[in-house]
Amino acid sequence: ESILQWNMRGFINNMEGLRRIVGEHKPFGLCLQETKIRPGQIIRIPGYTVYSKEVQPAPGGRAHGGVAVCVRENISSRRLPLQTNLQAVAVRLATPLQVTLVSIYLPDIYWRRGDLENLLSQLPAPVLLMGDFNSHSTWWGSVRTDAQGRALEEIIDNANLMLLNSGEATHFNAHSGGFSAIDLSVATPTIAVRLEWTTLEELYHSDHFPILV
Repeated sequence: ESILQWNMRGFINNMEGLRRIVGEHKPFGLCLQETKIRPGQIIRIPGYTVYSKEVQPAPGGRAHGGVAVCVRENISSRRLPLQTNLQAVAVRLATPLQVTLVSIYLPDIYWRRGDLENLLSQLPAPVLLMGDFNSHSTWWGSVRTDAQGRALEEIIDNANLMLLNSGEATHFNAHSGGFSAIDLSVATPTIAVRLEWTTLEELYHSDHFPILV
């Protein structure tokens, strides 16, 4: 049984890619980023309960972000209320694990450290946090560490979470032809030791590789 993590680069544009991945791997949970779902639009995925946070269109009308957690319908789940301005959705699963599954998208502009720390403080353990953090660190496979990456290292450490990434690239930049690792999966140690992390080899029409945990 697996959970899919993926920055899908637009739910409506890339529904076919998602359908293929779900059909091939049959994950019981999905953590999706950059769904680009606007207010009033609805995500539907057959067989899954969908918990979505819409994106507020930026000036000029371009939609960035949008996140969703989707849980197979035969698993009892409930959305957790979050006091945050971050692009994040948290869902508590009533599986034998009773895990809090979180999908998050941090834009590549500056985000405030306190906002992420505040979000983490609201999540009941054990937690599996999956998302596009747009932050670089050699710890998770980047060739350099930037200021946001350094801050994120400390936040993960201070929250006593474990990084699941193997160091493989998760993002392909079509302009430069370069690869980077900006999609992270972190978890509470009690469940992290039971999880395996891997990327799929195909992009499925996104610029991020799907991740299975």
